[in-house]
Amino acid sequence: MRPLPIYIGYDEAEPVAFHACAESIIRNSSIPVSITPLYSKQLEFRNPSGKDGYQQSNGFIYTRYLTPYLCGFKGLALFLDGDQIVNGDVSDLFFNHQYGKAVHVVKHDYTPRFSNKYLGATNEAYPRKNWSSFMLFECEHFKNRRLIPQFLEKQTGQYLHRLEWVDDEDIGE
Repeated sequence: MRPLPIYIGYDEAEPVAFHACAESIIRNSSIPVSITPLYSKQLEFRNPSGKDGYQQSNGFIYTRYLTPYLCGFKGLALFLDGDQIVNGDVSDLFFNHQYGKAVHVVKHDYTPRFSNKYLGATNEAYPRKNWSSFMLFECEHFKNRRLIPQFLEKQTGQYLHRLEWVDDEDIGE
């Protein structure tokens, strides 16, 4: 059995968050998982900070979109922000998703209550806020094949976080 590939955003300002997230996944998974920290300093990808005025509030704000690329555009892979705790079995996501979708997210409407978030970063309101915090990618989907470093380096944070590289019908729940 191949372990489920899971990528967790790693921010050096909050290393304990990553470890708590990983522990919650391991503790609740019924099958083996392979957890990879997405730490920007270990990746060759560099997005020019502030290129579009989008504040870089953590070290994986852009690298999360490399998940399909890091999987060789094969199979399914989960990305989640490092500040999350998983209370259920992640294998359910892998085995009970909508086939044929480029990415699966928790669709919800969210408006921030506070103007600042952790570590003093500005908390902007925008469509699809936080949808990119938890994404199950169908890495082989043709829309995800564009998510390579050279493409991502040219994109704005707004374009990426609003999932504008895919059409609405390519976003599963």
